[in-house]
Amino acid sequence: MKAELLILGVLQSGDLHPYEIKRRLTAAHVDHYIDVDVGTLYYAVRSLARDGLIEAKGVEAVARGGERTTYGLTPAGRARFHSLMAERLADVSPAITRSIRR
Repeated sequence: MKAELLILGVLQSGDLHPYEIKRRLTAAHVDHYIDVDVGTLYYAVRSLARDGLIEAKGVEAVARGGERTTYGLTPAGRARFHSLMAERLADVSPAITRSIRR
């Protein structure tokens, strides 16, 4: 499963910063099935922003003088998420259909 699909899926619920995206993926136990380390996550977020699928929505101050950028879906990102989900479901549906018929 692509990090792209996971990130776009988590952002369906609202604007988040990458640390919160990672926290939600961990809470959903996604890390049991796919390795989504912080480096991969931040790289994917930058790529999605560059491709216009997500956009920076705001910057908040954090401890030690740092800043944290919050990202949200663009209309193109929402459409991409739906497209990726349709692809994944199309890949799975023949196997499900076979198991139901047995």
